[in-house]
Amino acid sequence: MRREAYAAYSPADHIRVQLGISERECTPPDDTPGISVRFTITANLNAANAPVLKTKALEAVHRGHAFVAVDLASCPYATRAGFDVLAVIAQACRRTGGELSIEHASDDLVTLFDATGISKLFTISQREAVTP
Repeated sequence: MRREAYAAYSPADHIRVQLGISERECTPPDDTPGISVRFTITANLNAANAPVLKTKALEAVHRGHAFVAVDLASCPYATRAGFDVLAVIAQACRRTGGELSIEHASDDLVTLFDATGISKLFTISQREAVTP
């Protein structure tokens, strides 16, 4: 398994911006269809980090990872840029016979996905019950 974390630098002031994206390749057992690469978002999915997610996810799809998951458990909010990137990734997965799966999205994000109609492009896994 491979894990990577991504960060960006502002060319104007050279301040490091943590993007909150990590990637992990997964091996499905016994060639069972499943997730082959998972991206975990630990910050808002916005114009700062959405292009990085898009680049890395499309690279993974081109490497043969048709089944991509994006874990939003620690992502409190997504902007229009984030939604657009998820749509592009979903289309790329479908073109290669795969699928994009959104995992652990908050109820607010699921509501936004449904309201905008973007939820039709990917599978949303059920959020696990949180016990106090």
